[in-house]
Amino acid sequence: MVRGLRPLRGRNVAAASRCCRSRKLQRQQREHQQDQKSAHATNFKRQPSPAARPGEQCVLLYSDIKGGKVSVTKAQNPDGSTKPTKTKGKRQVDLAPLALEAVEVSKSWKNENGEIFQNPWSEDRWLGNKSQYENVWTPTLKALEIPRRRAYCTRHTFATTLLAKGARVLYVSAQLGHTSPTMVETTYADHLPGADGGYNTDILAGAFS
Repeated sequence: MVRGLRPLRGRNVAAASRCCRSRKLQRQQREHQQDQKSAHATNFKRQPSPAARPGEQCVLLYSDIKGGKVSVTKAQNPDGSTKPTKTKGKRQVDLAPLALEAVEVSKSWKNENGEIFQNPWSEDRWLGNKSQYENVWTPTLKALEIPRRRAYCTRHTFATTLLAKGARVLYVSAQLGHTSPTMVETTYADHLPGADGGYNTDILAGAFS
């Protein structure tokens, strides 16, 4: 025995073993995080659209995308089972060019079941969006030095950005999956005045000139 070192016995052996396993796991996690950095960025670029609710995104398939649109027909329960969408309806969500590009890139990743969003560790569908946020969304925000926020906030960003660019309320409402445009009008009223770039005032001037 090396002088000055006491032999490990009983609990000490178990503690040392746990410590080694913990360090090995931490090293593997660090390596995996490095490998996943680009995947994380692509993962959230390829959100078919923030218009889809988090529970709807978890069950989307590549086969749901056709003609630059993604068909949203179902959502996911916390236990991983599927259910109808919140409004019990189906809708076609338009995809931005950036999302389409990221989807094409991600098709080269191993994916036997066709999910657009897949747990990179288990290679299975995410079981609830909470796990996805904790393992992908939050680390991505941290890596990009963005203050923590709910992923659901991307729906608000989607709506306010479109409205500020002059998109019609009916279009934004349909993309979000609302049964009525009233929610968009009341929730995002501050972003509506002047958002049309003068389009409506031009119509007014032309109509009564």
